Amino acid sequence: GEFTSVQIVLSSSAKVMFASVAEPGMPGEVRCYKFPLDGEFTSYQCHSSPATRLRATYDDQYLFSCGEDGCLFIFDVRRKDRAVSKRDKEQVLPMADEILVTRQFLEDKQAQLVDLERQVDELSNQIDFQLRH
Repeated sequence: GEFTSVQIVLSSSAKVMFASVAEPGMPGEVRCYKFPLDGEFTSYQCHSSPATRLRATYDDQYLFSCGEDGCLFIFDVRRKDRAVSKRDKEQVLPMADEILVTRQFLEDKQAQLVDLERQVDELSNQIDFQLRH
């Protein structure tokens, strides 16, 4: 099929090449090729639209992919035959507690919080009044 390679990155070891691929009407994908090229690749469909930037870290451990969809994907790049050292296992980052939300979502939640605090104050006043009389 017809496709457009948006970004190409060659690892610093020159053993792997990554390419972001955009096909009309299809989700954006990142392809991993052995280098030198033999025509075979592994495909990862990660973006809902084309990937606009690909970057590998200097040590070839991570690949970063940003897309028009506003997503950032971080791939842990490992050779299939590479053993994971104890040090690598200990340095695994935990899942983040933070999430991205729209400003409108945040404003709506803050308005709900103010309304609920007002209701609590009203109920507290009613209870105090009933206890006194």
